[in-house]
Amino acid sequence: MTSVRGELGKGILTIVISGIILVLLHEFLPKISGYFPEISNYTGYIYDAFAIVISILVAHLIIRIISHSIEYYSSKSGSRKNLRGILVLLRIIIYAIAIFAALALSGVNIEGALVGGAIGGVVLGFAVQNVTSSLLSGLMVSAAGALRPKDKVYVYSWLFPSYIVGEITDVNILFTDIRDQNGQVTKMPNSALLGSTIFKSIEDGEFLKFSIDITLPNDVRVESVKKLAEQYLMENGEKYGLKRLETFFKTLNQANNVVTAIFYFKEIHQLNNIMDIINNTFQESYLNVKNQKN
Repeated sequence: MTSVRGELGKGILTIVISGIILVLLHEFLPKISGYFPEISNYTGYIYDAFAIVISILVAHLIIRIISHSIEYYSSKSGSRKNLRGILVLLRIIIYAIAIFAALALSGVNIEGALVGGAIGGVVLGFAVQNVTSSLLSGLMVSAAGALRPKDKVYVYSWLFPSYIVGEITDVNILFTDIRDQNGQVTKMPNSALLGSTIFKSIEDGEFLKFSIDITLPNDVRVESVKKLAEQYLMENGEKYGLKRLETFFKTLNQANNVVTAIFYFKEIHQLNNIMDIINNTFQESYLNVKNQKN
C-alpha cells in the first residue's frame, strides 16, 4: 500500500507542478519575448510543445498509479482476475484524453476533429471488426478470471480438429496460449474462446484429473476385464505417473461395451503415457479374458 500512496503523491505533485509551469509560461512567455524579439514568432509553438509534453507526462503518471493500484489489489485479494486487459483499455482512454487535451491547449478545433474522427472511426471499425472482437473478448477473458496462466484445462471447440489438454501459459489481448501434453503451444483467439469453446479445469486438489472412454467387444464379461485391468494398473501404474484410477461400466450396445476410466496424475506431460498404458492394458485384459473363456 505504501508504494501506491507514494505513486499517488508523486502524481499529484507532478500535476500541480505541471499546471504551475503552464500558467507561468502563459503569463511570462510574452514578456520574455519582449526582451528577445527573435523568439517572439515562436512563443506559440513553445507553449504548445510544453502543453503536449506535460499532457503526455501527466497521462503516463496516472497510468502508473492505476497500474500499481491494480497490482496491489490483485496480490492482496488473491483474485483469479487478470486485470491487464482492463489496464490496456484504460491506457488507451487516458492517452486519448491527454492527446485531446494537448490539442485543445494548442488551439485546435476539437469539435471538428471529433466529427472527422467519428466518420473515420466508422470506416475503420468495419475494417478491423474481427480484431476489435478479439480485443473485447480478451478483456472479458482476463477481467473475469475465467483463465489465467498456470491453469490446467481441457478445451474443446468445433473450430479445432480435436480437444486440447494443457497448461495456460499466457492470456493477452488477442490470444490465449496453451501448452498441450505434447509440449506444443497453441494460440487460441479470445473471440473463439468466448463464442464457440467449452473449457473446464482438470485440477483436482493436488492432482490433475482426466477421463477416457474405452470401447471393448461385448463377447466377454466386462467386469472380468475391468478387474484384470485395474489389478495390473494399480500394481504398475505408478511408474507411468498414474496416482489413482476409477473405472465404471458406461454403456452397452449390440456390439461393444464402453468403460470410462477416470485417472489422477501430477504433470500434463504424463498424460499421453498414462492414456497409452490404460488403453493397452484394457485391450490385453480383454484378450486374456477371451482366451480363458475359449
